[in-house]
Amino acid sequence: NVKLYVLDAQLKRVPVGVTGELCIAGRCVSAGYWRDQDRTNRCFVPNPYDDGQYSVLYRSGDIARISTSGLLEICGRSDNQIKVRGFRIELEEVETALESHPAIAKAAVLAEGMNDHRRLTASVVPARDSLSSGDIVTHLRHTLPSYMIPAAFRLVDTIPLTASGKIDRARLSSVPYREVGPVPSAEPRTRKERILAGIWQDLLGAKWVGIDQSFFDIGGDSLLSVRCVTLARKAGLN
Repeated sequence: NVKLYVLDAQLKRVPVGVTGELCIAGRCVSAGYWRDQDRTNRCFVPNPYDDGQYSVLYRSGDIARISTSGLLEICGRSDNQIKVRGFRIELEEVETALESHPAIAKAAVLAEGMNDHRRLTASVVPARDSLSSGDIVTHLRHTLPSYMIPAAFRLVDTIPLTASGKIDRARLSSVPYREVGPVPSAEPRTRKERILAGIWQDLLGAKWVGIDQSFFDIGGDSLLSVRCVTLARKAGLN
């Protein structure tokens, strides 16, 4: 019920061992993206290899090749879709959600770190001075699942672009920035609170942690929470 093709930009089959885009036809292919006709038109196209059953071809964006042994090998992505903690994320979708915030003029998102410790970092050009990370997170929760919400936010004066006008992600990490401040929060008051705040700072790379902040809002995830509990117990916190 599923047919897989490795095709070039003109939807022609590529030779064995040559990379191309993985395209899919079959009953599993949907009618398109919900409320996104432009993206639907790009990714759901007439199937030039239709045998009368599967008229629609889905362009997955995965770069693949057929090995000499006949195995399908996935080699990467042709777009800005990335995987963080097992979830596939479209960077442009996160950027669109950020730019819907009235205090953000422009946004660009990167995935930083390796493997299970990858996290999303957002660079934003503010439209006004009053902007906090907590305010941004609250706004994003209305449109994005938790795994798509960036762990850190940076204020930049401009977003670097390529000659074609697209975000230059290779240059983005080197742009000077200022950290977006958190929602005002009280400092740790007791010895236990100070120890726990220090553990959070080490795990999350945070400069400062207040007692009213959420572990997950400032970059934590389920894996880091397990490490946090382990470190807290070693420090004598029960």
